[in-house]
Amino acid sequence: MAEDKMTKEKLDEKHELYNVYVDDWVLYDLVFRSGKPLIDYAIYRHPRESEKNHEARLRDGYVFNLGKTVIDIFHFYLTEKDVVRELKGLADDPRWEMFKKDADLNGTDYTVLLNEAQKFASVGGSVGILVNKPTGKLTVGDEVSNGIYPYYALYSLQNIYDWEFEKNKETHRRELSYLKLYEGGGVYTLWYKDHWEQWQIPKKFAKPVKIDEDINPLEEIPFVWLSNIKDLMHPEIGISDLVDIARIVTSTTQNLSCGEEMIKLAGFPIMRIPRVREGEEEDEFAVG
Repeated sequence: MAEDKMTKEKLDEKHELYNVYVDDWVLYDLVFRSGKPLIDYAIYRHPRESEKNHEARLRDGYVFNLGKTVIDIFHFYLTEKDVVRELKGLADDPRWEMFKKDADLNGTDYTVLLNEAQKFASVGGSVGILVNKPTGKLTVGDEVSNGIYPYYALYSLQNIYDWEFEKNKETHRRELSYLKLYEGGGVYTLWYKDHWEQWQIPKKFAKPVKIDEDINPLEEIPFVWLSNIKDLMHPEIGISDLVDIARIVTSTTQNLSCGEEMIKLAGFPIMRIPRVREGEEEDEFAVG
């Protein structure tokens, strides 16, 4: 794609499935992370509620989060037993040994990374995995000496902006032909079968700038979706384990907030009496 044709609007374009499901993905993520972000989301201000009263409800708010419990317990039983891997040809490869100890270049063990990826997929329905590698024309010995090897980069569904598949005429299988990933900080990576590009929007109203690019020697995009429950209509996005319980959790949080407010107000009752106007005598009256 020519540099002078790239626009901020083009970079911000998203897949139609993204636009349909992004609100659900945000909710699932909030339920799993729980805590104050979930409280701020669930306990919204009623149109007839004062700002001070809403602030008080947020301050007193708490969560009874069955959704997070379901994910954690289910994940515990899935990963209770150690994984046994027999990969012929890699057992004595020093790059494979480095990868097993640090699969994402952040010091994460390969087994731990896959277990966490499975948990993220359970929450959101799916998680993206890009197999990446630093570019450079080094020998295998030089790569080993410098700690260079292929690694995994995980992407949440919220950061997978757009994608396209095409049908292979010979095998009839779907092949990923285009992928747009949001890296954060105004940086976008665009993958194609023959090359990749990285763009950045340096300021809010600035024109996008191409900051990096290179060929893709694999001639295929090294990216897969790790799905939780397979959705046959849309296999890449999957189905979350929180699809039903997430809204129950938010409803429970709202109900608890209302219940706590009723208890608090019952402990500090308000006496209402008729107003005595100027010049009128104060007679006996009923109070409530």
